[in-house]
Amino acid sequence: AKHIAEEADRKYEEVARKLVVLEGELERSEERAEVAE
Repeated sequence: AKHIAEEADRKYEEVARKLVVLEGELERSEERAEVAE
């Protein structure tokens, strides 16, 4: 069971990192949209 938990932790960390990256890209694209208006 420990092995499964470690794998789940790793997947969760990957997803969390991707979310942070996506949020950063969202903020940048929102700033660009404001400048374009």
